[in-house]
Amino acid sequence: MVNSRNKGVGFERVVARKLRAKYPDAKRGLQYQQGEYVPDVVGTPYYIECKSGKRYLSVNIDGKKKVYNPNKIEKLKELYDHYYGRMKLWKDMPVVIIWKLDYKPVYVFDGEKNILLEDFTG
Repeated sequence: MVNSRNKGVGFERVVARKLRAKYPDAKRGLQYQQGEYVPDVVGTPYYIECKSGKRYLSVNIDGKKKVYNPNKIEKLKELYDHYYGRMKLWKDMPVVIIWKLDYKPVYVFDGEKNILLEDFTG
């Protein structure tokens, strides 16, 4: 069984590695060193949050665990709005959520639609 923290960190590393083709400075953000509002991946022109899950995406918001179904655009928009508020505390950058469910492709949500990560980095 995989620890959820390790799974999340591993996914952030994979995303950073894939983004390096387009953004050579892409690397995992270090919240514990740079503050809690740091994106999961830095070195790009985006505020990137990475989420992975088995069937749903879970997030701690104000100390409470919330679960989102990424197959429903309105649920992804709720999650996007949360990160958009956090981003304002960091820098003025466009927000994207890069997410995946187990055994499924990786998607990028820009606040309106999902696109495949390969198309985003293409």
